[in-house]
Amino acid sequence: MKYTINLIVVFDPELRTLALNNNNQTSIELSKPCCRVLNEFIKYNGDNLSRDLLLKNAWEDYGFPPSNASLNNCISELRKSFVSLGVEKPIIITLPRVGFRMEADIHPTPKQKTEVKIKKQEPMISKPELSVALKEEEIVNSHPVVRIKKPMAMPILALVSVLGLIGIALLLWAPSAQLKLIGVYNQCDIYSINKEPSPGAEFRAKQMLLSEKLDCDQPGQDIFYTEERPDNDLLKITFLAACKKGQTGSDYQYCKTFKIIE
Repeated sequence: MKYTINLIVVFDPELRTLALNNNNQTSIELSKPCCRVLNEFIKYNGDNLSRDLLLKNAWEDYGFPPSNASLNNCISELRKSFVSLGVEKPIIITLPRVGFRMEADIHPTPKQKTEVKIKKQEPMISKPELSVALKEEEIVNSHPVVRIKKPMAMPILALVSVLGLIGIALLLWAPSAQLKLIGVYNQCDIYSINKEPSPGAEFRAKQMLLSEKLDCDQPGQDIFYTEERPDNDLLKITFLAACKKGQTGSDYQYCKTFKIIE
């Protein structure tokens, strides 16, 4: 059973994670005690819970020695996790000399019997001078790295808007107007999708090539790189596409794409 909290966060007790609704790439793994404490809050949502009850149900019943310090650490961890995932209104309330109370809109969601994993295929890019055919088996997600550096306001909309901007840029670019050669790495030419690449873009693109272990020893491969931020400046998405040219040398045979969300 999963639980959707305030329509923003999904709690999965089995995986011990809090994740953005409809975006499980942005997730936080909880410690086992914190997971048990959150289970108690969800079970008794809206009720006052004493410290003794939480210590008994989350520690003693599992054979672990209870302590107020451990409970305080769990409460702090849960609050920080919710804030990091965009839940701005406090949902775990401290009751002096009583304990705590959770105030949240919670919707249980039964797990599907079979989990269906859907590969996301990048949109095909076409223009008179440049045609990129993306094969599904060549799309590489490259284990996207998610680093939550600060609280995110409306995180889902921000993420969608940034990815949309990148997609539009790729669809509408013109080689003379927007693509700019910013460097060369072995046999690969590195182009910036941005009209004005940010300082250090060439260095970061080469670092990404190294971290993803892309082979630039053979000719016929171009690299397209961009860094985008939403209007609220809370997320940064780095996008890199490694496109291999066909035998004619003018069109691209396929591309591998990589994204890092910070």
